[in-house]
Amino acid sequence: MSYGFEDSKYVLKNIVPRNLNGYRVLDVGCGFGFWGWGLRMHTGGEFYLAGIEINPNYIEKLSPLNIYDNILHMDITKDLEKIPNDSFDLVIASHVIEHLEKNEGWKMLDELRRICRKILIVLCPEGDAIDYDEKTPMHEISKYDYHRSAWHASDFKGHKGFKIRQLPYSHRAGRATALFEKVWNRIKRRKRGGSLIIQYKQIQKIEHAESDLLDSRVHIAHERQYIYNTSDMSVN
Repeated sequence: MSYGFEDSKYVLKNIVPRNLNGYRVLDVGCGFGFWGWGLRMHTGGEFYLAGIEINPNYIEKLSPLNIYDNILHMDITKDLEKIPNDSFDLVIASHVIEHLEKNEGWKMLDELRRICRKILIVLCPEGDAIDYDEKTPMHEISKYDYHRSAWHASDFKGHKGFKIRQLPYSHRAGRATALFEKVWNRIKRRKRGGSLIIQYKQIQKIEHAESDLLDSRVHIAHERQYIYNTSDMSVN
C-alpha cells in the first residue's frame, strides 16, 4: 500500500524527474492512489501510469477516479514475472516490501529491476516498523496490511546499483511526534529508525531508453489504451 506524505514529498522533489513526458510509470501496490495523485499533480508532461494492487476493495474505490490509465489486479509474489522486460521507465513501490516475507521481498526487487528501464524507487519503514500491537489477533488485521519483514540499510551492503537514503522521523513528522515515537518504541522494545528510500538506476538501460523516448512521446496517446495481453492482469 502506497503512503507516506513526507516521504513522497522528498522523493518527488529529489528523485523523480520533473518532466515525465513520454514515460511509462508503474505504481506497485497503488492502494488508494496516493502516489498516482502525487505524480499527476507534481510532475509535468504526458505519461502513461499503471497501478498494481492486490486488494479488490482498493481497486473498486480507485478505478472511478481515473488517476491511472490501467490498474492491474495482481499478486506481486506470483504475477510480476508475467510483465515483459523493460516495460516501464519509472517504477515506484511505496510501503509494499515490508508486507512480504524477506525472500519474497528480494524476489520482488529482482523482478522490478527486470521490468524497469530507468529508475526504480522502493520506500519502506526502517527496522521493525509494525504499527499495531503484536498481540492483536490476525483476524483483526487485513491480511494485506500485515508487516511480515523488517528492512535495514545494512541489508543492501554488497548489492551493486542500490542507493540507500535514510529519513529519520524528524523528517517525516514534527519533533514532538518524532520524540514520542522514540520513547514508545523503547517501551515496546522495537527497533525503528524512520524510513528507507531504496533507489536503483538502470545505467545501461537508460542509455538505450533515451534513444527510444522521442518515439514513445509520439505514441503516448495510444499507450493510454495499453493493456497486457494476459487477460487476468487487467481489471478494466
